[in-house]
Amino acid sequence: MLAANLAAFVALKRSNARLNRDVIFLATAGEEGPSDASIRILISKYWDKIAAKYAINEGGNVFAKNGKVQYVAVQASEKVALSVR
Repeated sequence: MLAANLAAFVALKRSNARLNRDVIFLATAGEEGPSDASIRILISKYWDKIAAKYAINEGGNVFAKNGKVQYVAVQASEKVALSVR
């Protein structure tokens, strides 16, 4: 999924799209264990540089048919809290 997300950012850059805000690509290590480049450490040290209105998570899936990739689904959120009364 990292490669699919990076490819989307490369395509965005190559398209010369006019955007009204910055787009940040942030890939982190340490999802499966401790790391000096984990998202928690990056947030604690660099939140002022990486604070964003929207985020795209690495989750998703690659859908193939007859051995050929049909599309890559990129997840936009995960584990979002919802209070119900």
